[in-house]
Amino acid sequence: MLLPSPGMLVCNLGEPARETHAGKITTRMAVAAHLRQLFEQGRAHASKSGKGDKPSQPNPKMEALAMAAAGKLPVLLCAHRADDINTALRLAAEFKLDARLGLAGEGYLMADAIAAAKVPVFLHPPLLRAGTSMEPLHVFTGAARVLSAKGVPVVLGSSFEGYVPKIRNIRSEAGTAAAAGWPREEALAAITSRAAEALGIDRGTIAPGKAADLALFDGDPLENATHATHTIVGGKVVYNRSEYLELPLARRGLSLSGYGGPGCCLGW
Repeated sequence: MLLPSPGMLVCNLGEPARETHAGKITTRMAVAAHLRQLFEQGRAHASKSGKGDKPSQPNPKMEALAMAAAGKLPVLLCAHRADDINTALRLAAEFKLDARLGLAGEGYLMADAIAAAKVPVFLHPPLLRAGTSMEPLHVFTGAARVLSAKGVPVVLGSSFEGYVPKIRNIRSEAGTAAAAGWPREEALAAITSRAAEALGIDRGTIAPGKAADLALFDGDPLENATHATHTIVGGKVVYNRSEYLELPLARRGLSLSGYGGPGCCLGW
């Protein structure tokens, strides 16, 4: 599967931005001012593009910002806290960005504002642990249901876990959202068709003429006990669970640590 390049410009608000610019940017107002300055620079770069006799030197950073400021490149504004989400919405409106919200831990508290802005949300994993830092302190497993009820397009992300399990199981996350009251069809679309649409790729649905990239399951894909039985890429079976189970147990996977020893939780 090919993704368009560049695909999206990612901007962090809140603590991650302050940590990246430690000592230089120390407040949330400074983060907002820094992003505003960058988008202004992008506008200026876009206005100069193609002018003059001499070709300008390549500047990937400015070129990406110029595309974003011109609405030609989607911008993912990542924020957990309601005040940072509000800042993201203001920036999107001020610069007329093709914006999406990322994470949105307290987005359910601002569902009306997000819906009015018509901004899709790449939501945090419903099982994200509250209190891992101050940022996601008020995350809510039913956030997808609340946002979706207000008409906000919601895509579920697997995100990254600083501790185990490192990368989350997106099917489990969608199942958790459904268990918290989100309609099953909505949860399934959030990790298939709606996710593909938000990323600008022609995937996520089954129809004549579409790419034959499929995953087959032996039950409800949102249930943890369900197994993937086949993976089909380009019309060819690349994984068959029956064949996999015929392999000797020692060949079915690497050790938990990847280095021949016990995994981090088993080595205490």
